[in-house]
Order: sequence, then structure tokens, then C-alpha cells
Amino acid sequence: MALTFNMKKHLIYLLTASTAFATIDGDRPDLNVDEIDVIKPHRLVYDPCPYAHDIIVATIIMEAGGEYHVGALEGVYEVIMNRAKKRNKTPAQVCLQKWQFSCWNGKADGMKALEDTIAQAKKHPRWAVAQKILGTNTNYTKGADHYYADYIAAPYWAASMTQTVKIGKHIFFK
Repeated sequence: MALTFNMKKHLIYLLTASTAFATIDGDRPDLNVDEIDVIKPHRLVYDPCPYAHDIIVATIIMEAGGEYHVGALEGVYEVIMNRAKKRNKTPAQVCLQKWQFSCWNGKADGMKALEDTIAQAKKHPRWAVAQKILGTNTNYTKGADHYYADYIAAPYWAASMTQTVKIGKHIFFK
């Protein structure tokens, strides 16, 4: 059965409106419904966590909310998504992995701590800007899956990786 334009439009709306799905490779089927033949479910990762999108946006805000360089917020999102793809995890799982994003260290130990951290991040004036990044497909970091801030000593892993770009205070690697 071929999908009609309206069927595609409604299916895409349901997929993008759902907080239970996140793209892992930036594939956004809602960008041009006329060019869609088949929505590829293998490109979507089911995430039963009701806070999945909030965790990702909070990570973007807490890691780069004070950065105003072009690509600063998107760079953090790209690293999250690249790690999710490489590690076969959901983006929210990647964000909350121990010692992966310093913004979560000691702030996601239990549901109350997680909710409080997200609530604090939602007060940031750029929360809405960061929300709009979800599902986008950019490449400001040139495929990076690691970064660190230039005001700290280089982490142990930096010497074994290739620096791709510096955006604001963040130095990106792959």
C-alpha cells in the first residue's frame, strides 16, 4: 500500500510529536514529506523514559547554555547523538552515563535529583532555543564524539584523538 501525502503527514506528526522516540542519526522525516517513500523505523530509537527529551535539552543547556558562538549548542547535541549511535544507546542514556557530561555528575542520582536538575535547566533563557535543536542534522563538530572546555587541563583521552574544531570554549574531538 502506497502512503498518500496526508497519510505521510499524519504519520510524521505522530512520530515527531512523540517524546518516546529520538532520532539517532539526524534523519528528520518531517523536513520534506514529498520526498518520503518509506519512513525508516531502524533510524529511530524507542526511549520509554518520559524525561528523554528534557534530559537531552538540559544537557545542551548545562554544557553550553552560556555559549553564544554559532554551533555551540548544536555541537553538544551532535556529540550526544554521535555517542548514542556509536554506543547503541538512547541519547538520554548517553547523557546520564557516569562521568560523560560533567553537568550531570551527582545531579541524576535518583528521580528527585533528576527532576530538580531538569527544572533548574528549564529556567534558562535559552531552553526554547535548545529544544528546537532536537532532531536537527548539523555537522558543526565534523563528527566529534568528545569535547572538553578550554579552561580545564586536557583530559587523558585527548592525546589519542583527533581535534576537529573549536567552538567558543569547547574543543571537539573524534
